[in-house]
Amino acid sequence: MKVLKRNDRLGLRLEFEPEAERKYRVVVDEEVVYATNVDSSALSEYADIAAERDKPFAERRKREADFKLGQALQNERVARTSGNAAKTSGGKGGRGGV
Repeated sequence: MKVLKRNDRLGLRLEFEPEAERKYRVVVDEEVVYATNVDSSALSEYADIAAERDKPFAERRKREADFKLGQALQNERVARTSGNAAKTSGGKGGRGGV
């Protein structure tokens, strides 16, 4: 048996057994859930199961990415307005002028 793909976090494996009746097997939590002789079919099933089992993690990653984007936009705005305020202070007589 040869493991073609593995995702330990999701408990998912794609195995190849050349001597078996069905050569490609998708294994979830040590249980064979799909077996076929067609490699593209096995890869497609592996990808579908991985996407389904990864859904909660993907939602969390999206929320974190959105939060970081919001922080970056806010930091950019603060940096832009702070730069403008620094330009107006100074000159003869100080900030208020003469």
